Formats: sequence, structure tokens, C-alpha cells
Amino acid sequence: MARHSLGLLGPAALGLMGLLNLPACDTSEDDALSTLLDTDNDGFTQDQDCDDTDPTIHPEAYEDCSSVDRDCSGDPTDNEPHDALTWFVDADGDGYGDPDNIVLACEQPSNAVENPFDCNDEAAEAYPYATEVCDDLDNDCDGTIDEASAEDAATWYADSDGDGYGTEFAIAYGCVAPSGFVDNSDDCNDTDDTINPDGTEICEGHYDEDCDDLFEEADDDISDAEDPTLYGADVFYVDADGDGYGDPDTATVLCELTTGYVDNDLDCDDTLNLVNPGQAESCGNNLDDNCDGSADEEDAPYHVQWYTDADSDGYGDPDQKGPVQCSEPSGFANNAGDCNDAVSTINPGETEIWYDGTDQDCDGRSDYDADYDAFDAQTYGGFDCDDTTDQANPGMVEICGDGIDNDCDGTPDPCGVDATLVGANTNDQLGVSVSSAGDWDGDGRLDLMVGADRFDDSGTARGAVWLILGELTGDHTVTSRDSAQLVGEDDQDLAGGRLAAVGDMDDSGYSTVAIGALGDDDGGTEAGAVYLVSGPSLSSYTLSSAQAKLVGEVAYDEAGAALAAAGDVDGDGYADLLVGASGFDAAGTDSGAAYLLLGPVTADMDLSYANSRFGGEAAGDAAGAAVGGGKDLDGDGLDDMIVGAPYAQDDGSYVGAAYVVLGPTSDNTLTLDEADGRSLGEASGDQAGFSVAATGDMDGDGLADVIVGAPGSDTGGTTAGAVYLLSGADVTDGDHPMNEAHARIVGTSEDDWVGYSVSALGDMNVDGAPDFLFGARYIDTTQSDAGAAYVVFGPLSGNHTLSRADLAIQGTNASDEAGAAIAGVGDMDSDGSDDVLVGIPGSDDGAAEGGAVLMVLGSVW
Repeated sequence: MARHSLGLLGPAALGLMGLLNLPACDTSEDDALSTLLDTDNDGFTQDQDCDDTDPTIHPEAYEDCSSVDRDCSGDPTDNEPHDALTWFVDADGDGYGDPDNIVLACEQPSNAVENPFDCNDEAAEAYPYATEVCDDLDNDCDGTIDEASAEDAATWYADSDGDGYGTEFAIAYGCVAPSGFVDNSDDCNDTDDTINPDGTEICEGHYDEDCDDLFEEADDDISDAEDPTLYGADVFYVDADGDGYGDPDTATVLCELTTGYVDNDLDCDDTLNLVNPGQAESCGNNLDDNCDGSADEEDAPYHVQWYTDADSDGYGDPDQKGPVQCSEPSGFANNAGDCNDAVSTINPGETEIWYDGTDQDCDGRSDYDADYDAFDAQTYGGFDCDDTTDQANPGMVEICGDGIDNDCDGTPDPCGVDATLVGANTNDQLGVSVSSAGDWDGDGRLDLMVGADRFDDSGTARGAVWLILGELTGDHTVTSRDSAQLVGEDDQDLAGGRLAAVGDMDDSGYSTVAIGALGDDDGGTEAGAVYLVSGPSLSSYTLSSAQAKLVGEVAYDEAGAALAAAGDVDGDGYADLLVGASGFDAAGTDSGAAYLLLGPVTADMDLSYANSRFGGEAAGDAAGAAVGGGKDLDGDGLDDMIVGAPYAQDDGSYVGAAYVVLGPTSDNTLTLDEADGRSLGEASGDQAGFSVAATGDMDGDGLADVIVGAPGSDTGGTTAGAVYLLSGADVTDGDHPMNEAHARIVGTSEDDWVGYSVSALGDMNVDGAPDFLFGARYIDTTQSDAGAAYVVFGPLSGNHTLSRADLAIQGTNASDEAGAAIAGVGDMDSDGSDDVLVGIPGSDDGAAEGGAVLMVLGSVW
């Protein structure tokens, strides 16, 4: 059907419209109107028009998508509608159309879509943004087929040496292998085509040629080979006894000779290094010593003396010699160990039957000493009161609190532990220091103080001291006992590491105590300090509230490393104080010093303002590591002073020394080579002067005496230690070696450290003679480093071992370190006898390394 530029109206319609505008004319018969009407004025009459009511419908109208037969063809879709939509055939049903296969339709055909984006309408796996896979198609229509980013692309490994095995250190991805890449990463060396899983393991070169992580002889390729030498290996043999000959049953393939192996299999007994082909035959041992297949042949070079073995127990009679030959003759033994050859049950191989009068095991020991303590049982005429334990015999020291009559004096356990204080916190180390506090509260009874220099109180090692009023009995945690707690000012002060009861130093009428804090930094890093605190207050506070603080002169002086009541040195009626500062450097690094402070002292001061300073002689002396005093050594009515220097030298040997300075002294600064007396250790390393104390008259000359600890002494064993009693008459006039001491007690076992601490005691056993106390911090009598404190009743003279001590107060567990601190604290219970306080800083009884303190009360024994 023809299309017209005039739209839906044809020329007939236009003509009619023109006629309608003409002027009236005649209506003759020839010009009469048609009888067929064009009602819709579309130029087509009713007989031509299929719908003469709608001018848009006539034979020449354009067809559209309205479902109306506008061109009167009888079919509304017989011609392409002018407003039809463009569709693209989707032959593969993937939702994307073929841009080259177009369909015009008013509605979407079943096989077409509205987009023309399919790059391959024959494959449903190919369309824009599809997942690329390795299938020879451009799945994602990006113009590239099977790119390396394909979902199922393989991993390929570089094969640089071309041996067919790749390395994991060079990787590529793709659907096909790039040139020089393979599908495995099994090569352990991609630079050598002889090294790969198909390689042959060999010894040379020290490589893993077959890439099985086994090298050389560890590889089955070599070990299981019929001929290992083809691989550069060899067969070696274990030489268990180290005699140079191998066990034939231990063939082992190795690439090279290794320790413990040899290259021969000639040993006939690889458990005995004196049995091998290189040995001469030894006689009498029933061994084939030279591995020739025969034992004890008569041509052996050294024949055996045989002894009659009448009882056939394998042990010969030493008094009955037999033939000298190699092979064993019948009825003889090659030893002379039998002590009774008439009885087969008596010989060195038997078990001893005690108290039957027979030495079954031939050890020569008494048959009446079952505990091997060298004392026969009392029941059989000896002196051992308990032959079931070596802790009971006349040579033992009585141990307080163990329930045994250790010294066999007929009094089972006369002394006991009367009170225990345990630390409340882990690592406090209560008992690192112990002391009397004098009469702190003025009630006429003595009081106590104990230190724990690692106490934290929300800091680190501030340290603390507890003042405890009155007699101590029973078991307590230190914080539960009626006491005042005095805490260090700052972290790492280590307050309470040393303590001393000074006496009335401030004219208050109450006791003054000194508290060392050798880590205090007020005078410089670790210059140290000493606090003075006077009674009677029992309130708890930090030591910043102390009545006075004495500060070390310079950094690392460690003032407060030792403290001691000096008594009344100048006779003015006031108590005086000695302070040790072992790190002081006046005569060289760590030459050390001791300071004398004359009472009264009521205000803070730098120790450079002390009344006197006694300096060490040379670098390293550590003078002031220990100080003592409070006794009249020369009989002039004034108290005198002792300064320990454990590393003082004598002719280049660090023997240690104890110096005596007599009171009064007018020298403000004195070097200890000017001291009134010097007592030198016996041998290098003795550490004489590690601890010092003045004690009562132990030798009966009317003068006080001096106790000196030398824990490094080797006299009784390496660092077994020793304690010396020096007569007051001897220590005040020049040099005296310790071997001239009035008395000496030495430790008997290695690392006992006897003399780690010493203390005067007063009269503990109420016999009228003064006693003293010493500690052995690391002694092992009960457990390793359990430690102990020992009491010696005076008088004392001569040389002794620890058995001379009269009482022992022992730690019970390993690392208790009992005796690290000790003190004679006077008569706490007012029974006329003096009492003892022992620190055990390593005790775990209250808390791990919380520490503990034991009280043992004196008595008449």
C-alpha cells in the first residue's frame, strides 16, 4: 500500500474539502452528489473504508501497534507497524541478543531480547560479565579467550633447569602452561637438572639430590642400596664403648665417618672398652679380652693370683693364696675380699644384719652402728641414743623443735620454736633483718622489729618494718600481730634491709631504732639512707614521717648496708649509732666506710656531717659491709666500734678484715689503716669481716670480745665458712691474723657459709657465761639451702667444727635460708634467760618467698 506525505487523509478527502469551499452553483442532474457517503471524511467512501467512522482507518493508512486494522487489510499485523520495536535474536537463551540478527515487533518475540550484546549467540556460556573459564570461548565477551584470570586457570611453576620439575618460588597462572613452566613444584633446586624427585642421591656435594628432605646417609636410596659405595657412601659400625672397634651387628650406611662409629666390625663385646682385638688378654675375668675367640688363655701376659674360696661364694680368703695362672682353677677366686671364707653368707655382696655380732658385708664397720654415724648403739655398749637416725648421737648439735634428743644428753628436744611470724605477701622476704626494738613503748618490757625489704605496698620493693610490742608467742601472720608497719618512701628503697635498736638517741626517754634503706636515691642513685624512729607510737606510716633521715653522701654509697648500736662512745650519756656504707669510694671504688653519729640526733642530715667517718684502706675493701659495737673492749669504760671489710687485702690476697676503733675518737675522718686494731682473714677469699659483733667476756679476761664471720673460708670445705672469737685484749693493738683467734668454729660441708651472720646473745642457758649466735644461710642439713642458726654457750676456746655448737635452729624446706638474719633480743619473757630471733627470708609458709621469723626462748637446760 502506498504511503502519502499528507498523512492519513487521501486526495479524495482533500478534493471534497475544496468543494465545500466553492460558491453555490447549479445542481444539475450531472453534478449530483454520490449516494455513498464518506462519513469520517478520510477520502474513502463507505464501500472503500472498513471503518467510516474513524478517519485514521482507511486502505491507505499506516499500520501501527494498536491491534487495529488501520489499512483495512483484514489483518492488523499484515504490515510492519510504523512504531514497531527493535528486538535481537537470543538463539542460545543466555539473555543477550545477536547484534546482527534483528527483529521488529510490537511485542518481544520469544526468541529475542532487547539488548545486542552477545558476542557468541551460539554458546550460552558466553555473554558479557560471565565468569571466564578455560573452555576455548570468550566467556565474558571482553575480546580475549581463556585469559590467565579464568576461574579455573591452573597454577604453573617455572622449570628453569628444564628437568620437568618446577619451583614454588616462580609461579604463573593460565589455562595453558606458559613457555618454561610446568604443572608441579616438586623441584628442590631449579638451577640443576640433576636435582629433582627423579634424581639419584649421592654423598658428594651434600645435596638432597632426590628432593625427599633426606640427606645422604639418612636417605633410603643410599641406606637400602645393594652397593652403597656406588653412591659415595660406606658401611660403618657403632662403637658404643669408644674403644675404636665396632659392633658387627650395627652396620650403618654413612657418607662419612661420624662420632660414635668406626669403619670396622671387629669388636666382640661393644659394652666393655677393654675388650677388643687391640687388647692383651687379661686373666681371671672370664672375658675374651682380645676377641680371639678364647677367654683366659694361658699365654696371656699377666697371670692372676688366685685365692682359696672355700665357701664358694665368689670371694677369696686373703690369707690363703693359691696358684698364679690365667684360667680360673676350681675352688679359687681372683679376689681377696672375703672376711670369713668358712661361711658363704659372709662376703662383700651380702646385706648386713645388724646387732648379731657378724660383719656380713665385710665392710669393716661396727655391727652396732646401723645409722653409720660413727657411734655404737647404747643398747650394745655404745653412746648412740638412737641408732635409727644419724641425727642423734653425742657429736650432734641439739636441733630446736625436731622432737629428737640430737646430742644424746638425755633431754629430748629441750628447746623449741616458741613463736612464728610469716610474711603475708609473695616475695616480701620477711626476716631479711631481725632485731630487738628495745623498750619501744616504755612499759618496761622489750619489743621486737622485723624487716621485709622486698615488701611492695603498691610499688616495687619499697620495703617495710614491723614493730611488735611485748613477748612473741604462737604462730601469726605478721600483719595479724599487734604491730606498727613502717613502709619505705619510694620504689626500690629496700627499706628494712638492716635494723638496729640504738637506745635513747633523742633524749625522749624511749628507744630509738635505726632502719636502713640502701636503695634510697635522695643523695644520688642508691646513695642509701637510714631512718631514725623513736617510740612510743604504734601507728603505721611511711618512713617519710620518721624523726630523722640520714642520707648517703653520693650515688651508690649504699648507706645503711649495715647498722649497729655503738653504745656510748663518748661517755655523754646518749646512745650512739654506727652506719655502714660499703659502696663509698673515698679510697677507690667500693673502698667503703662506716659513719659514727653521736646522740642526740633529731634532724635530717647528709652523712657527710656525721661526727666521724672511718674509710676503707683500698678500692674493693667494702668496709662498712658489717659494723658492730656497744661493748668495752679495752676496759676504759667507754664503748668501742668494729668495722668489717670482707674484701680487704693482705699482700694482694682478699682475705678480709675486722677493724677495731676505740672510743672516744676525735678524728672526723679516719682511714682504717689508722684503726687501733686489725684482724686479717687466714686465706684469700675468706671474706673475714662479712659479719661482726661485740659480745660479752667469753675468755674470762674481764674484757668484752669480738665475733667475726668469714663465710668464704675453705678450711672445712669450699666456702664451708668459719666463725672466729677474738679476745678483746688482742684486737685493740695492731695487726693480728685470724689464726691467732681465741676460738674458731668451721663449717664441715661445701657451701655452708658458716658465719654469714653473727650476734651477741647474752646468757641464754642461765649459766652465768655469755653466749653468742651465728648463721649458716646456705647449709643443707635438712634440705638444699635450708639454712640454720647456731647457738654457742660460753665460755669458748680452741678450734672446733659445727658439732661444738649447743643448739641449732634450722630451716625445714629447700631455699628457706634460715640464719640470713639473727639477733639476740634480750629476755623477752622475763624468765631470766636471753632469747633468740631467726630470720628465714626464703620461707614459703605464708606465701611464696613471703619469709618468716622464728622466736626461740632461752631456759635453763
